[in-house]
Amino acid sequence: GFDPYTEADKTATLISFLVAIGNVINRTAYFVVSGTHHYSNLFVGLVGRTAGGRKGTSWGLIKALFEAVDEDWSKNRNANGLSSGEGLVYQVRDPLYGINKKGEEVLRDAGEPDKRLLIIESELARALQVMKREGNTLSAVLREAWDGPAVLRSLTKNDNTRASLPHISIVGHITREELRRDLEEKSFTNGLANRFLWICVRRSKLLPEGSEEYLAVINELAERLSSVMEWAKDESHHINFSDDARSKWQNVYPILSREKPGVLGFVTARAEAQVRRLAV
Repeated sequence: GFDPYTEADKTATLISFLVAIGNVINRTAYFVVSGTHHYSNLFVGLVGRTAGGRKGTSWGLIKALFEAVDEDWSKNRNANGLSSGEGLVYQVRDPLYGINKKGEEVLRDAGEPDKRLLIIESELARALQVMKREGNTLSAVLREAWDGPAVLRSLTKNDNTRASLPHISIVGHITREELRRDLEEKSFTNGLANRFLWICVRRSKLLPEGSEEYLAVINELAERLSSVMEWAKDESHHINFSDDARSKWQNVYPILSREKPGVLGFVTARAEAQVRRLAV
């Protein structure tokens, strides 16, 4: 599709697309493992060797595609600037009611009716640095958000903000050096690191004058994408494997489940769930 017309890594473009469509369709598509519902929200870290790895260019193409299909979501449900757990919950918060002087219940905050939120974090290293601060709740709230809880709450005392049925996804950009420097050791053991898919990316080619031919690809994909969104709109879909896919899954499952030593083991500990989410 887009590959001939961009310097972006084609894997970065593909994974950014999967994160975006997974967020747009909300909690309407899911699979079940041992009674636990897994939804289509993904956390992805695009890791380049340097700032010149073209980590960010992949999102520009996907943004243009989804603007053509769902302008409201693109405009209102994409955000950046991960800084605190409380701030993240606020973006998808429920209405807040209180009692006025007459003893009547009144609406104090209408909240956010659309619980979808895609975080585009161009400086993921900054968010990792914030998590190191004592008392910061971002890591804990992110871990819970990936799990797809029925209710997501702020972890700060005296903060009653909550969000029902949140659907939060992340595309973050970071260099290899920043990742090594800023991802804390406890992020491996507490499960934050293995909730992210870490994708190594690099510039795919040199296009000194760019190209506008990707617009034809957008027009082609927009129609197909619209039909997927229409399918997902009105009801929930329990996604399972076809016979052919089940056979492939059974072959790869022992490899995904195999224990691995050290940091690699911590970072890939959710391999089975991640693969299933990608399959959705």
